[in-house]
Amino acid sequence: MSIDPIALGKEMLDTTKDILTDDWGNYRGVLSAQTAAIASQAVEIEKLSDEGVLNDQNAEVYRGMIRDLVNGLKWLLVGLAILTIEKIINAIMDLLKTALNTALGWTFL
Repeated sequence: MSIDPIALGKEMLDTTKDILTDDWGNYRGVLSAQTAAIASQAVEIEKLSDEGVLNDQNAEVYRGMIRDLVNGLKWLLVGLAILTIEKIINAIMDLLKTALNTALGWTFL
């Protein structure tokens, strides 16, 4: 039996899409919570400005708070992405293992 590279490639892409679709819920949850916190902080900063409390002296503190929230989101997304990539790599390796072992008739991988 020979490996059909087009069919194997399509199967790998389809599997990747399925994993990404399945993992979207994790991303959506993190993004919903974190973007809500960032938006709330923006509203609070606007309120402080309207009240005349925000000035050049304390603005850096609030800029730092926004920066910290956005960086926190970044690292949460990086962590999720690493887990998703690991799932994709494992799934592709499983497909490749099955295709090669079947085509060769012995355990290659």
